[in-house]
Amino acid sequence: MKAAAILNRLAAGSLLIGLGQGAQFALLPLIVAMTGLSPALLGGIVGGGTLVGLLGALLWGRMADRQGYRRVAVWAVAVYAAAQALMLLALFGAQQDWLTAAGVAAWIAVVRLAHGFSVAGIQPVLQGWCGVLTDAAGRLAGLAKLSAALSLGRLVGPLLATAAILSPLLPFGLVALLALPILAVIIRLPDPVVSLALPADRRRLRPDRALAVGFLMTLALGQIYATLGLYLQARAGLTAEAAAAGMGLSLSLAALAALGLQTLVLPRLALTPRLTRPGQIAAIALGLGCLVPLWLRGIIGAALGASLISLGATMLAAITATRVSLGAGPGQHGRAAGGQSAAQNLGYAAGAAAGGALFQIAPAAPLLAAAACAAALLLLESLPAAAKPLLPP
Repeated sequence: MKAAAILNRLAAGSLLIGLGQGAQFALLPLIVAMTGLSPALLGGIVGGGTLVGLLGALLWGRMADRQGYRRVAVWAVAVYAAAQALMLLALFGAQQDWLTAAGVAAWIAVVRLAHGFSVAGIQPVLQGWCGVLTDAAGRLAGLAKLSAALSLGRLVGPLLATAAILSPLLPFGLVALLALPILAVIIRLPDPVVSLALPADRRRLRPDRALAVGFLMTLALGQIYATLGLYLQARAGLTAEAAAAGMGLSLSLAALAALGLQTLVLPRLALTPRLTRPGQIAAIALGLGCLVPLWLRGIIGAALGASLISLGATMLAAITATRVSLGAGPGQHGRAAGGQSAAQNLGYAAGAAAGGALFQIAPAAPLLAAAACAAALLLLESLPAAAKPLLPP
């Protein structure tokens, strides 16, 4: 089977992650209503799953390098599918009063931990698999294909929540069932052959620099996404419902902008010996997006800012993933992708916490702090060490 055909099938795994992420927050009100859990407790459970995901990303990537990418991808997707099925069972048990309130909370906590652990490993394994399948010139396009599938899933995922009109349990059943065909596709793929040698010219990039870029990028995103809706409500005088609708519109437009970049631009972007100018442009777009809501208030400013932020972050994420992959040694692609994913997840978590604290000081503070992260990103992209050739001259 050709590498392009395998990549198309791997994109199905990325689509699965996006569907789960997109549906997750849309379904939280249903979980609260069906179980009686408080939003604070449910938020803590979801946060615990995210922290477990940090360890999962590192572990799954290392396992893939040692046990084989196909085998570990199958394991991760199978755990994900089992977690969704157990969530469906827990909600059904809560509806039928089979479980006490404490039992429901404990069951859902275990399920969310399994979900966070598994979903954090699927994308790094797929990225590592892509690193083995593609040569240096095709690495950026291959990783962009996985990212485009992830974005598409995030767009479609919230639509699954509309199935609750027919039955409150139906959306959770759909999320679980969608994992099965993807699992069947991955099982049938051939395991990639890992090269035993890697040219020294493709290991010039220091991985800690690339990981720092990923961390700073998601540190900015975490602050923005956690507080932009609250900023709309505070500064534009919107009601909570209007601010939520405006945030939803802004994020939808941002996701569409990211999908367009991933499908129309990144596959055609040549991996030049100095892949720094696109990174610098991306950092500038990210910074401007953080500042636009300060200049142009209301939903229009939020939508334009979120779109610029999404374009800059999407470009930086693709470039960083490519750099990390090209900097990986033989048999280390899964480990490198796992480290990148863990760094970015840590940035999201830290950004969300920092954004909430800064918003209490001043509504505009998270936007300014995110813009400062973008300035640091521009500095990193401009340093000589970040401009070393990724390909032999």
